[in-house]
Amino acid sequence: MDEVRLVKFVRGLTSLEALTSMKKNTADRNGLTEEIDRAFRDREFELFQEKTADRLQRSLDLLTPLELRIIRGLAALWMTHEKRFPPNRSIQALRNRNGDLIRFAEDVVSSGLESSGYRRLSVAGFDDLVFERVVLDNPQVFSMKARDNARRRLKLLEDSSVERSATNNELPLECDTFSTKDLLEAIGFRKPQPTAWYALRDEEIVFLSWVREADFERGTARILADEGDIRPNFYHWRSQIQRIKAGEYRSAYIVFGYKGLDNANVQRSRELRLYTLKEIQQVGVEVFATIAPVEPLGQHGVDHDVASDGKEEGTERGGRFTTAPVRPEQVAFRRALFERFDGRCALTGCAVAELLDAAHLPGRNWALGHNSANDGILLRADLHRALDTGLIRLDARLRLVWVHSSVTDLYERFRQPGDFDA
Repeated sequence: MDEVRLVKFVRGLTSLEALTSMKKNTADRNGLTEEIDRAFRDREFELFQEKTADRLQRSLDLLTPLELRIIRGLAALWMTHEKRFPPNRSIQALRNRNGDLIRFAEDVVSSGLESSGYRRLSVAGFDDLVFERVVLDNPQVFSMKARDNARRRLKLLEDSSVERSATNNELPLECDTFSTKDLLEAIGFRKPQPTAWYALRDEEIVFLSWVREADFERGTARILADEGDIRPNFYHWRSQIQRIKAGEYRSAYIVFGYKGLDNANVQRSRELRLYTLKEIQQVGVEVFATIAPVEPLGQHGVDHDVASDGKEEGTERGGRFTTAPVRPEQVAFRRALFERFDGRCALTGCAVAELLDAAHLPGRNWALGHNSANDGILLRADLHRALDTGLIRLDARLRLVWVHSSVTDLYERFRQPGDFDA
């Protein structure tokens, strides 16, 4: 189907499910041109407007232009939510006002609450639908108080965004963090589009992921989550995985980062660590891969083969890596502990992901299904070994309360006061 016919077909789709399925199939065939992608987005937004109006029991055809703009703002909030959750609080607030859209917008900008959707709508290109702008663009309808509040709130939000934008254009993004995208660009990798989950360099590809998705101890990582994910980037990355498996890239890497401002992928040092993607396999609805660290020289031109058979692969500098069996429950366990302890060792505060272990607490065993966040603690690797060998002990609150005399010099400074209750 040519581009013109496909765009016309997309505009005729009547459900989000059909639209999602069609977009997935188009992305799988690498057929998402800029025009087609825009058609999917425009039709998706129209369908979200219909869902919003239906939820409010209103007819789009009977709304005034101003009321329609407010409905469009709610639809944009719904559509741009990471998990596609509806704006239930706003919908309930509207119901409490008997569906009065004008009064609702007036009350929103007059409240002391932050406009939580402002940045999301701004990034998605829906700036004109922010309620503060709606109020200011219709001074004849809204009160002076609402206009003054809207002007003040908008200035605060825009000033905040300018500060963030200026910071995003140079390193670091925030205290002790550095933009993964900028660090990749410094070694020649470029994202095909700003929101892409991957970057390209000649015939090489690198995937941007989160630290919590990796199990550095066993050399595995989750590289694709739920098949039900409907975000556009999900399909783009899924198609790239197929290309990697088909051998279309000379080298494939992954880089792990932390979540910074506005979910930006950031590093906690200027040293960027790439990992080679090796054996890729699907486990249920998720996709995992074995990973191997690339020596620093590899970031500047040394090729590393993408392994597909799970055997050892040599590097040009003589290092050898062995793939490990994929253990999804360990990846999930590590991810849960990284979230619980904010990516830091519970005893020392160390935030270097490669030095941290997802440690099971004494008496817990992964083989028995003890793999929840409450079954473990995030520890620096040496402390993990010390815990497993009985050189240190923790209390019920996961505080270090006892240190063996042989390691007093190493760990006594981390011990909390109080008696150890055996």
